[in-house]
Amino acid sequence: MKVSKGILLLVSIIIMMIAFTSFGKVTLSFWVWGPGDLASKAVAYYNKTSTTTVVKVRGIVSTSYDAALQTAMQGGEGPDLMLARPNPVTAEYAKAGMFLRVDNLISRIKDFPKVLVDSVSYRGKLYAVPSAIQTLQIYYNKDIFEEYNLKVPHTWAELMNIAKTLKSHGITPFFATGKEGWALNIIPEVIGATYLGPNYIKELIDGKKSFTDSRFVGLLKLINSLKPYFQKNFMASSYADQARAFAFGKVAMVFDGAWMPIYYLQNNPNLKMGVFPCPPFKEGNKSYIYIYSDGGIAVNAHSKHVKEAVDFLKWFSSVKGNEIWSKTLGIIPSNPKVKVDPKSEPYVYMMKELLDNYALPYTFDYGSPFDAGKPSITSILIPGLQGMLDGQITPEQLAQQIQKGVQQWYKPFQK
Repeated sequence: MKVSKGILLLVSIIIMMIAFTSFGKVTLSFWVWGPGDLASKAVAYYNKTSTTTVVKVRGIVSTSYDAALQTAMQGGEGPDLMLARPNPVTAEYAKAGMFLRVDNLISRIKDFPKVLVDSVSYRGKLYAVPSAIQTLQIYYNKDIFEEYNLKVPHTWAELMNIAKTLKSHGITPFFATGKEGWALNIIPEVIGATYLGPNYIKELIDGKKSFTDSRFVGLLKLINSLKPYFQKNFMASSYADQARAFAFGKVAMVFDGAWMPIYYLQNNPNLKMGVFPCPPFKEGNKSYIYIYSDGGIAVNAHSKHVKEAVDFLKWFSSVKGNEIWSKTLGIIPSNPKVKVDPKSEPYVYMMKELLDNYALPYTFDYGSPFDAGKPSITSILIPGLQGMLDGQITPEQLAQQIQKGVQQWYKPFQK
């Protein structure tokens, strides 16, 4: 069968057009912490609509991300785009001239909450577009609660009664990730938001209180008292272990972040979960949840494709781009103009409701003023918490370690 020259020419033109559209685009590297699969799905939409750029996501294990990024950036081989940790980390890269200043390039940044913008700024200038708001709270398995006729607690005493009831029936009340300190550290943030409260935390920030006060020591003692309600051998358990245990009903409650529901549901689509803030210690008092900025997306100031990288940030900061990102990752959107649908996004809506009603106005741990110097509170509290729960140090000793470390550089403690 003969093929006409006209058809051959047409086929050649089509092949050339495909080659041009596929290979004529600029490729941007984008590093994120975590698996990267959900970020890739979100970015796929941009890749389909962009006529100039293809963004390729690389996921890096969270605990290795910071070191990997630092090594690459210092060696001049960093990605074009990257998730940037908030506050002191973003500030360090900005100060070193490694992150591109973007407030003069991204007009939509005025739409974002100031607390998020401040977390990725340095000396009043923006160096990343805020990527998410994270909230920390207690998740519970609705089926387990229903089976034992349990209701959401309104006081700490009620929560402890729930734990005792569950344990008496052979159900593990709480999961603890002793093997991974960063995840274990969510527990004092969840409980501390309510137990410490905004007034005490503000006095702590102002230097009028200290970490060795009975109030903060009391928080550590409270956490220590939960050990009988953790799973067996909890010091050997990882964050991945917790995700599986909760997803499949092996534990009734977990202390976790707003980023996790989508992963729980990936493991078990039939899981029915609810959420509540740490209940108050006196009836009628207010509950609070710990909130923080999850950083933002930054541009490598030394990228060969700065224009294309900034174009991606412009898309991400738009209502459409931010909506796709938040829906795909199952997280609270950083752009407040993005609406959350309670029907199609029930768990994101649930987190947004907590954020609107129980947000703690100050932070005392991750992302707080105490986390902005060296040694930071997190660098002391994380291993200290592991040591305390393992019986190596007392709550009083851990409180002293935190105060002594932070006091070295935190000026309000030096008055």
